[in-house]
Amino acid sequence: NDYSTKGNERLLSLSEKKGLIPRDRSGVKMRQADDYAGYKLCYPQNLVINPFTAWNGGIAFSRYRGIVSKAYIVLRFKHFDRYDYQYFDYLLRSSYYLNEYHRLSKGIWVSRLRLKARAFLNLKLPIPPLETQQSISTFLNNKCNQINACIEEIKSMLTKLEEQKEVMINVALTKGLNPNAELRSSNLKYYSEIPAHWEFFRIRDVAEINARYLDQNTPETYEFDYIEISAVNEMGEIVAPVKYKFSEAPLRARRIVKKGDVIISTVRTNLKAIAYFPNEVENTIV
Repeated sequence: NDYSTKGNERLLSLSEKKGLIPRDRSGVKMRQADDYAGYKLCYPQNLVINPFTAWNGGIAFSRYRGIVSKAYIVLRFKHFDRYDYQYFDYLLRSSYYLNEYHRLSKGIWVSRLRLKARAFLNLKLPIPPLETQQSISTFLNNKCNQINACIEEIKSMLTKLEEQKEVMINVALTKGLNPNAELRSSNLKYYSEIPAHWEFFRIRDVAEINARYLDQNTPETYEFDYIEISAVNEMGEIVAPVKYKFSEAPLRARRIVKKGDVIISTVRTNLKAIAYFPNEVENTIV
């Protein structure tokens, strides 16, 4: 381990997805230290390991000269001419070795797991001849670049499809399905025109607030399914209700849901947590 005396070298950040990159390109918004003297120096082709997240991909070879956290493990090859660092970058970030780091990391719970340098250095690695290492890394580079390009193309396509879906939904809900229908002004900011034969109603004219709730006389042993905001996805599906006894439930878990109810989250509305209950439900609370 070499340490910086002044701390004015380029600060590097280790990411599970991006590898080791300059901090100013990482997008990390955390407050930076006032003084980086004593941070560890690393050089191109050094292996840098975050001992707390190695099991989750916090390990990568460096392409830069810079400094990293004092807590990190920094290693280098004894003989550069015998090894292809890109081959080992793929190898040491593969699922097999990530599982090994997890097995070897010690700690009370996941957020406190730590991989010690000695445990890492005792791992055995398959090391083919240098020419084979280089062939494998070249093959993986080409194939991974092709796959990544396909992934980006699919992401772009999905974005466009989502936009088309939103347009289709908005047109159907505001103009109907007859493109030749006569239109009239809606006199509303969020609607321009609607079919002339459509009417507007206030929500209070067609719905009422569900006032059914569990009172303090509810037996402590009464069990129910509680639906959190996060339990409703954008499709209106309830994916993960939590079972509680009344005595253990949060105070907000009181509203009783019945057939025909619509639940709407009034906080974090961007989550679109809206669900409809078309069928009978029992022991369900929101």
